[in-house]
Amino acid sequence: MADPPAPEGPQEITADVREALTELQRYLSDSIAPLMVAESMTLLLDYSAELTAFEINAWTAAQFRSKMGAVPVSDYLYHAVDKIFQLGSYGLVPKERIREYLDELVPIVVHQCPEDDRDLLRTNLARLGEGDSTVASPVELLRRQVGSQNPLASEAGAAAGAGGTRDGLSQDDLSKKLKRFSMLLERWESSAGDGEKGAPGTDSAAGGPSGPRGAGGASAREGTAAERRKRNEALLSQLLSNAATGADSDKELAGALDKLRRIGLEMQTAEAFRVLGRALPGWVVPPGVEPLDQTGSSARGSASAAIRKIVTLPEDPVEVGKRFHEMLQAAVEQFNKGSLPRAAKMFEVAEHLIAEKRIDAAAVDVACRRTFDSLDLEKLRSLGEHPEKHPLLRKVLNFFPSLRVGALLDEVRMEEKRERRRLLLSLLEVHGTEARDAALERLHQMVKDGEAPEDEWHYKRNLLFLLRRVSRPAEQPAEKELTAVVRLSEPGLPAPLVKEALAALGQIKHEKAEAALIQRVEGLEQLLAKKGDAPFDEAELQPLLERAVTTLARLGTPTARRVVVEHALRKKGPLGDAAPRLAELSSQDLSTDPELVAFLLKSLRAELPFKVLGLVLKKSDERIVQIIEALASTPLPQVRKTLETVVESFPNQEFARSAGKVLAGFDTQHVQETAAASLSGDLELFELPSLLQSLGVSEVKGVLVLRDQKGNAVGSITMEHGKVRGAQVGILKGDDACYQFFERPFPGTFAFTKQDIPPRKEGDPPLREVVPLLLEGMRRYDEFQRSSALVPDDLYLAASGQKPTALAEEADAVLQQQIWARASTGASPRLCEESIPADSFRIRRLFAHWVEEGSLKPV
Repeated sequence: MADPPAPEGPQEITADVREALTELQRYLSDSIAPLMVAESMTLLLDYSAELTAFEINAWTAAQFRSKMGAVPVSDYLYHAVDKIFQLGSYGLVPKERIREYLDELVPIVVHQCPEDDRDLLRTNLARLGEGDSTVASPVELLRRQVGSQNPLASEAGAAAGAGGTRDGLSQDDLSKKLKRFSMLLERWESSAGDGEKGAPGTDSAAGGPSGPRGAGGASAREGTAAERRKRNEALLSQLLSNAATGADSDKELAGALDKLRRIGLEMQTAEAFRVLGRALPGWVVPPGVEPLDQTGSSARGSASAAIRKIVTLPEDPVEVGKRFHEMLQAAVEQFNKGSLPRAAKMFEVAEHLIAEKRIDAAAVDVACRRTFDSLDLEKLRSLGEHPEKHPLLRKVLNFFPSLRVGALLDEVRMEEKRERRRLLLSLLEVHGTEARDAALERLHQMVKDGEAPEDEWHYKRNLLFLLRRVSRPAEQPAEKELTAVVRLSEPGLPAPLVKEALAALGQIKHEKAEAALIQRVEGLEQLLAKKGDAPFDEAELQPLLERAVTTLARLGTPTARRVVVEHALRKKGPLGDAAPRLAELSSQDLSTDPELVAFLLKSLRAELPFKVLGLVLKKSDERIVQIIEALASTPLPQVRKTLETVVESFPNQEFARSAGKVLAGFDTQHVQETAAASLSGDLELFELPSLLQSLGVSEVKGVLVLRDQKGNAVGSITMEHGKVRGAQVGILKGDDACYQFFERPFPGTFAFTKQDIPPRKEGDPPLREVVPLLLEGMRRYDEFQRSSALVPDDLYLAASGQKPTALAEEADAVLQQQIWARASTGASPRLCEESIPADSFRIRRLFAHWVEEGSLKPV
């Protein structure tokens, strides 16, 4: 084709215009996204259409020559005009200005087309806007005209139909993302008039009122400042997510962030990480649950995906390292505020980036050291006090080299300050089995190497403490541990070390541990019996004997109990008053050992007062009370009868009152056990996914009741043999009710009570496995956040006149009709959710679908 003529008429071409024309060519070649050319196109609209037509002609000529005529000129011209038209469809450039501009541009472009193809081009350009527009395919898969006769037209059309991709996004996905970004911008600007906008920075869960349906609707309807801030935080996070995941280069992201600055949001990448971090859900997938690609916060387009994209978009490794540090700093800030699940998710993203070698090793080291300095160690300690937090807390600890098991054990060995050692040991306890295994290996090696037991006894004591605090896995043999612990329990070693070893022996459920403890009790008794001849101070031996007897009692074996009873009922002597040590048996049911019970009852009767010549001879009331309390958990008939006799015979004695309390306990014990909640706690500590998974694994049967912060019951979930039988919240029941708890999380408490459940009836829904419900609930949470940012709770809408389309993902046609009937006549999403029995996600998704396609519009 001939070189294009220059545009007619004098027209000043400034540097800005030249840059705009260059960006237009890049956009026509799909080198940049529509969002990045919108500003340039807006500038070109102020100039004659001939200027743009000249650029289109030049671009067409270059494309035609590069393809050696394989695609007709008319298809390139159609592609160019259609791409400009799409900028109006996305709302990136005012639609009316685009249409007016095209009225001038199209005749010029048609004139540039070879004469034989002009009618076809004119017809197809006249049809622009009749169907759904999508982002043009890459130039190699040109958006062809209907009726193009080029031999390659059908082949290219088929390829385009398969859908090109960019960074994992289909063309249709990218189109929707760009359109949604534009609509979210409009939502943000429209909220200014309502006084809703404010500086981002609230640390609350995004989207919707605080709680599921009925859990705080009144306060939400009042439109408090906190609720407005929450809505804006959700809206801003979705703007950032759409901008980041839709960008194909760092320049595109910079352009999107620049648009936010123009509407009053100064958004550097460091602040973007903070906003996106606050948008992460307040939970993570529980350990042992394999997330699906589209589940929870791993979903493409979610806050975590946006965080990852912002870090990795730059080509400059220095800038990548800088952003990596900013992301870590945002994660630490979330942690220091107590948002452990959000922090853990951000550290998980960081771990993946490091594993994929997306960050320079030196930059990782610098970022870790700098962010570690701002980590709140007191928050580490307080979170470590909650065992249910340990799996998440380990994600944080393992990220920092100085908080890993080996480094912590090394520091414990050298640390002299007691408070610091206690912190280090509490962090090692969080590491669980890994820390226990490492501590045992070090302890075993120190004993095996022939080192004198008293050497480094402080360190050995700390290792023993760790073994005691972290339970040994059931499948792990005990012999290795026994060898070290028995050796360190020998009298004569430093007393604090021996006491720790004795306590550790008590937690090893093994016959050798029992034999070692009995041997220690007998050996200590013999040493005390020597009085002045003993090689050790009596004041030092007495506490060791008490520890040994107490530990032996807690083993709960018949042999151990008998040794404890025989020891405790001996008369005072060098052993001191040992009777108080019987108290360790008060919580144990001795019914399985009738001989021991008979011995205790005999001893009790022997201690009771008796009359001689009409005089009551008193014995030790204290010893009588101690024997009675030792039987407090043994409701055998003979025990009950003996205690009743004590109450009747000695009504005014202190020990009789103790016997009465034990008898009353027998009567109420069963009632209390059946009525008490089996598990209760704070929802923010346990997190619903982990709580439900725990109930599922335990295969329990009962009812989980969830309450708000005021103690009002919000809803319940019924469990049967570890599966979900049913749920209820507001007007919702079944699966929808389960999902609602995830979609609208709320702070509060829970209580699970084991109880019998009526048998299932024919026609009842099947029991549901917990894990699929968890995964689907977390997926719906993410989707609900995206939809509610675009269509908030109290947005009132009306039908625009455009015919609505059905949402393919929603199979219930009746539900779609119900919601459309209400939405099209002015009902807000919140009003629909309060009266239609479907979870918030399903209802809000339909609202967002109709708003995006234009069949619903705000009023």
